[in-house]
Amino acid sequence: MAVTLYKSYQGYAAGSTIIVPDDTQTALIAQGIGYAASGQPTQAYQATGDAVLNPTIGGNKYSQDSSGFGAPSSPQGPRILPNGPILAFASLGTSAVHVAGTWYRSEIYVPHLAQWTGINVLNGATVGTDNILVALYDTNGVLITNSAVAGALSAGANAFQSLAFLTQPILNPGRYFIAVQCNGTTATTRKWAAANGGNQMTQSATGTFGTVPASFTPPTTFTADVGPIAALYQ
Repeated sequence: MAVTLYKSYQGYAAGSTIIVPDDTQTALIAQGIGYAASGQPTQAYQATGDAVLNPTIGGNKYSQDSSGFGAPSSPQGPRILPNGPILAFASLGTSAVHVAGTWYRSEIYVPHLAQWTGINVLNGATVGTDNILVALYDTNGVLITNSAVAGALSAGANAFQSLAFLTQPILNPGRYFIAVQCNGTTATTRKWAAANGGNQMTQSATGTFGTVPASFTPPTTFTADVGPIAALYQ
């Protein structure tokens, strides 16, 4: 199929009409890079799907790194995406207090292109005593965004609490890390236990509440009772 480009793409100038596979045409139109051509192509290029979603630097190919890329206008997958199997909230994982300022991190796999509003954190039985905040990192442990550094008072015993990002990132499919921090030692959140299977890489690291590290070294093993049970939400 032929596409006329709104903007430059893969070395072809804006206004060019190029021949691409059907799936690439669909992706280019969805991302606002071009539109279905009605005339004859001026040049041919057999792009691949990876070429369409490969314009970023570093770990993940997340679209906010390139101008002109946007989230699909319609959901392409779940609007709430947990980082593991979600069962009965009150008995899932381990309900544990925090070490004040310590960061608790866990993997999450994003299977579809989407824009995300924030992170839902599964609280434990004790809430309303301390503030919590969240952060999102790419596969290499580089910060993408976080919630307000003042935190929000934990609320909702054995329930998910929504914490909005300061900016709403558009994430391409891939591995990311969810991180949770608390300013006290009384409120509890639920963390992945060994009995849940240990499928996520998890870690904890000391820190100062309200200070969000720009990067960290991603874990390569599962550590029980430190990885937050959480979900991205749109």
